[in-house]
Amino acid sequence: MVVAYEGGGDSGDICEVSVEPPELLPTLSTEMIELRCRIGEFEDGRYQYRTADQPMSLHQAASEFTLDWVGDTHGGWENNEGGSGCVTLDVVAGTLKLEHTEYFTESQDYVHEL
Repeated sequence: MVVAYEGGGDSGDICEVSVEPPELLPTLSTEMIELRCRIGEFEDGRYQYRTADQPMSLHQAASEFTLDWVGDTHGGWENNEGGSGCVTLDVVAGTLKLEHTEYFTESQDYVHEL
């Protein structure tokens, strides 16, 4: 499974989820699992966090995992010029891989005198 994301200008999200073989894609939306999640609620002027098991589809779980992983390793990736990338979950090999690209504006200064 490959979960791709992209963002910039202060927002970012999942843009595509693909699987091999493609016939498994409908299963991602219908198969449900329980995933322990961090839940933030705004109370008394600040966020209160707790963890709880949440039912969600495999598609949603892979998307949440991807956004959490990229947020932990490349915090703020969605800000300013932004970034993009993908997480590859290889169930057969038992591996996870994050490939990330950061976008930035480059500048070069010149000084000329006569």
